[in-house]
Amino acid sequence: MKKNQNKGFMLAETLIAATFILGTLVFLYIQFRNVNQGYQTLFTYNTVDALYAAENMKKFYLQDNFDEIAASFRSNMNRYLDLSECPASYIGESEYCQKLMDILGIKTVIFADVDTNYLVDVLDTTDISPSLQKFIRYVKNDEEGVLLKYRIFIEMDDGTFATAKLGEAKPQPYFVHNLFQDGDFEQSGWSPIYIEEAGYSTDYALHGNYSMKVNGVASKVEVVFYTTHTISLVPTHLYYARIGVYKTNPANTAIDMYWPEAEPSLLNGVVNKTNEWQMISMLSNRSTFNAVSSALRLDYNNEYQATPIYFDGALLIDLTADFGAGKEPSKEWCDENIPFFNGEYQVER
Repeated sequence: MKKNQNKGFMLAETLIAATFILGTLVFLYIQFRNVNQGYQTLFTYNTVDALYAAENMKKFYLQDNFDEIAASFRSNMNRYLDLSECPASYIGESEYCQKLMDILGIKTVIFADVDTNYLVDVLDTTDISPSLQKFIRYVKNDEEGVLLKYRIFIEMDDGTFATAKLGEAKPQPYFVHNLFQDGDFEQSGWSPIYIEEAGYSTDYALHGNYSMKVNGVASKVEVVFYTTHTISLVPTHLYYARIGVYKTNPANTAIDMYWPEAEPSLLNGVVNKTNEWQMISMLSNRSTFNAVSSALRLDYNNEYQATPIYFDGALLIDLTADFGAGKEPSKEWCDENIPFFNGEYQVER
């Protein structure tokens, strides 16, 4: 009886020991595999020589061939271009390209979107080598916030790999806001001091059906009107102001926009076009003022002329708030890329 019990204990001890040893071996194998994979990644992916080669090919493509390559890529349904053979259809110096690849020791070049997801989704259906596919999957997709549109993947003759981003700036979406409640003067949002001096009119309209008609007064050097709402001002911010002006009198005149109601003006300009809409715009900071919430004043400097002028399409945008400090666009960019709108509008830059 004792002998059978001893055998039972020995069997249990053997099983426990075997389980422990097996668990240890599994643990060591996993650790070795991780170390080995890390070693292979470190000495295979984005090595110094491979990165140097990728940068040289990037410079070559950008120098003379980029527009053709990018256009071909955009029309390609496979979501990538294989540039390994330096195709003459979109690489002007095909022979030089091939020599450059030979000198650098490059086997394969793949041109793709900077967002790796587009290529990864179809990798299994491509002719890309399994080892390069593995590297493409390894590359993290950092498309968010990236300012470039494309990237290249290269496979070297020695079995190493690298990637490099390239291309023109990738437009980023921004939401801009018109601080005027009714920039198209559709019978709300604005008010003159004297009703006979200004009012909504259908004589000429740039946007919608109405504009603000301001009548010059022979006894006054200027006629003014205001927004019916106040607008909060941040002195450290940069603002873009724009307005359309129409006049029928050939004599030159001028306008001003004040916010707050003190010098220097937010916007000013000479109206020298007749019988057509003229856009006047400016960039302006309000650094000489304190933070305040006030109405905005528009002036028609009629210089004692009893002739009318029309306003429409008023924009006031806080560029610092909408684009970020130090990222504000130029006046010329705003003129070209921001149409008139009320409320909120999405632009890309």
